[in-house]
Amino acid sequence: MMTYNLRLITTIILLFTPFLLSAQSEIAFIADTQAKLKLEKIISKNEQNKQATDSLCAYILRRQPTALFMLGDIVNSGSSLKKWKIMDLFFNALQQKNIKYYAIQGNHEYMFDAKKGMENFERRFGKLNDNINFRVIDSVAVVMINSNFTKLATAEIQNMLSRYAAVMDSLQLSQNVKCIVVATHHPPFTNSKIVKPSSEVADMIVPKYIETPKAVVFLSGHAHLLEVFEYGGKHFCVIGGGGGRKQQQRKGDNQRYKNLIDDAEYYRYFYITTVRDANFLHINIHGMNIDEWTEKSKKLLTVEF
Repeated sequence: MMTYNLRLITTIILLFTPFLLSAQSEIAFIADTQAKLKLEKIISKNEQNKQATDSLCAYILRRQPTALFMLGDIVNSGSSLKKWKIMDLFFNALQQKNIKYYAIQGNHEYMFDAKKGMENFERRFGKLNDNINFRVIDSVAVVMINSNFTKLATAEIQNMLSRYAAVMDSLQLSQNVKCIVVATHHPPFTNSKIVKPSSEVADMIVPKYIETPKAVVFLSGHAHLLEVFEYGGKHFCVIGGGGGRKQQQRKGDNQRYKNLIDDAEYYRYFYITTVRDANFLHINIHGMNIDEWTEKSKKLLTVEF
């Protein structure tokens, strides 16, 4: 098992200091932009998923956030170069507008041919150091962890968790960091009827998030829903609204976990943004419904740190 020197990790974090931006920098997050698979096209003919993803990408470009973080399932088949080329148009547009973009792998990035899928992913986002991807923007640290545990060897998992712990400890000590956002593709909690909550994420990633004082929100996708939970005194948001096929969720007494919001009050397709203001992190949702292809925005959550 690889161990990490806390001083070394802190030095690496300080290297990002020249890229720390002024207050009010807006950071965007989106998950599950993948197009429908052939079977899903048959099951859900009425869902205009491609138009939804195209619209959300256009809204993000128009909004011009400082950075965009993609929480996996970017395409429906990571091994298909054709599927990636469609998203390359969006990536090229982000580059033209000087919007930095980062990503973590979803399960669809490994689909059909995991090796080719990772080659396509790394060609666009670079090879992640021990399956961890983190950046610091306007004193907000975003730490993304690969939650595809079944695709990783035991040694890879051990190294990833060791580095995750070291990065979190260093960010906690860094004067350049005011708060931390932790993100995975698979959610530790969800009421989805289609996908299950990840016990690996809950057991191996969530505890460090909860015990780190500066960590204030945990984001994930995979479940194509909008959900907000509270556990261990901290918030967890499922934001899988990037265009994937709608998933049914458990309601009322059938919920696995108490959802703090009524998703009907928000949007079918969406992404979120965060803005730090002093000791508050404002989280807003931006999106639209199928019957009205006009972007709207609404406050989702504000956390104090």
